[in-house]
Amino acid sequence: IGASALVALNPQFIFMSGVINNDALANLLGALCVYLSVLLLVKQQRSNRLLFGVGLAAAAAFLTKTTLWPFALGLVGIALYQERQRIWRMVGYSTPLMAAAGWWLILNSQRYGSLTGFSYLRELWYSEQHKDFLSFAGLRQWGSTLFRSYWARFGYFNLALPNVYYLIAKLLSAVAAVGLIVFLVRQWRSVPESARRGLCVGAIACAIVFVGVFYYNLSFYQPQGRYLFPVVSVLSLLMAVGLRQLTPRAWERVALAALIVALLTFDFKSI
Repeated sequence: IGASALVALNPQFIFMSGVINNDALANLLGALCVYLSVLLLVKQQRSNRLLFGVGLAAAAAFLTKTTLWPFALGLVGIALYQERQRIWRMVGYSTPLMAAAGWWLILNSQRYGSLTGFSYLRELWYSEQHKDFLSFAGLRQWGSTLFRSYWARFGYFNLALPNVYYLIAKLLSAVAAVGLIVFLVRQWRSVPESARRGLCVGAIACAIVFVGVFYYNLSFYQPQGRYLFPVVSVLSLLMAVGLRQLTPRAWERVALAALIVALLTFDFKSI
């Protein structure tokens, strides 16, 4: 419930879900790719329906947003490895991805001179770049903007909440991080194998997204928290695990209610 609240009541997530863009679909497909990856690693018997779903999800993710390309390729890669004894079976189910990627990459190459079309965007946005963001001060500002816009930064970064709300978000995130470390140190070995695989897949997905966002900002300075939303479900789950780890069992319901009230307060303040 805590993880669901951290997703559903995140002010920025609500805001981005209410505007016209491809982020909502990208967030859904990102979560779906992570879920299917876990299923492939956990299930001993992989049905034709599951493998067909893998192919469709990978194709949809590839066409929706370039930030999902690692998800699509990783999902198919896991499927190919798991089905390595029946490789031709998986190649058949990978056909949707190959069909979706082929024509689009060729079209971009002919129209823009690059496979992704980013060369054209770089020419349009070059004047907006902050080449000094790799300095210590620049990285600090970049990280702060990324964090704030993950929780609540509306409009074109010109509508923010009072600083006290971001301070609360930082404290909540810090407590969750400490709790997650305590969980990994004390209880990792007692966690079922399937759950451990799921957590590892989620952690890898988060790392890929963070690296991808940083790399993207080397060419286009866009420290927008919405780029982390393809793994918002994973981040929220890890936060919930950390917060629960530090909460006494007798106070779990009270802590959950306090979390929901705090998030609702953020939402009402954002209106």
